[in-house]
Amino acid sequence: MKPNQRLIGERVVLTAVGTFNGVASPALNPASNFGRISNSSANTHAVTLSTNNTLDGVRLVKGSGDGAGNALFGTNFGTLTLGAVVNLNCNAAGQGLVNLSTGTIVGSFNFINGTNCGTAITLNAVAGAFTTNNISNILTNPVAAADIANSTATINLFMPVNGATGTANATVRINGGSGNVTWSGGVNSATNNVQLIDIQSRTGGSHSFSDLISNTGTGKGINLQNNTGASISFAGGVQLATGANPAFTATGGGTVSATQDNTTIVNTLTTTTGTALNVANTTIGASGLTFRSISSNGAASGVVLNNTGAGVMSVVGNGAINTCNSVTTTCSGGTIQASTGNGVSLTNTSVNLSLMRIRTSQ
Repeated sequence: MKPNQRLIGERVVLTAVGTFNGVASPALNPASNFGRISNSSANTHAVTLSTNNTLDGVRLVKGSGDGAGNALFGTNFGTLTLGAVVNLNCNAAGQGLVNLSTGTIVGSFNFINGTNCGTAITLNAVAGAFTTNNISNILTNPVAAADIANSTATINLFMPVNGATGTANATVRINGGSGNVTWSGGVNSATNNVQLIDIQSRTGGSHSFSDLISNTGTGKGINLQNNTGASISFAGGVQLATGANPAFTATGGGTVSATQDNTTIVNTLTTTTGTALNVANTTIGASGLTFRSISSNGAASGVVLNNTGAGVMSVVGNGAINTCNSVTTTCSGGTIQASTGNGVSLTNTSVNLSLMRIRTSQ
């Protein structure tokens, strides 16, 4: 595109009302490929922004037979204005939905969808808002869902991520900058040894994940570091089994919370030799950090809490008190065992532990 250029496509769905000779008039809908723009060449993009462009009524696509590239790409793009209907699609390895660097977004994307893509959303030094709330949005088997760096934009996504597969730094990575982030729809990774959620060096903003965060591989779970001034909450469930990797780490500042109702929303952490929970020099929020169960087997420590403020970390289990006793082999609050150091290490913190088995530590 050229500076200040507008790209406007067909986007109106027409429905004729009434009858003619007793026959109802049909709906007059534009084809599903309305305003479709694609580019099949490798290492190119469906649309490359210049400065201060406007998009409306368009579907930007990198198809399954196309080469690598992004549906939408821009650097030093000034202000991008989005109309009512801007859709993005990617469908193959090496492709992304959007890759934007240094500029401001005004408006929202109507629909974004990807299957077997590379990193779907890449934002660097972006201001304004990156928003899409269409309930049909979905990412299936991407290398990564999002890589957001040094941005102050408000991020508001309904974006379920199913079976992330990749070799990227993290399935969802947010590094530097500030601004509120709301992620709905859940995030699931099928990848070993890749961070599921990685948030670092955020200086402000509220970060909310309102649906299930889970893995089906043995990845590195949730990593929150040096987020002084930022708050991060998990309200839709956290279910992580990470093997030798840490499951949930929050260190170096900020506020963290995780809530559950212990029925439809459940939090569980399970590792072998990885530390299941480590919160240090980070405040546990007023709503608490609550889990049904935490388990480790052979970790240096299964749980480490150090200087966590007034909030409470709780393990509540799921059953009557008498279901966990000295002869019980399993307890619904989890088992910390075979630790090479302190099984549970508590310093300047508040905890409520129920129905847990802590044994053969140190």
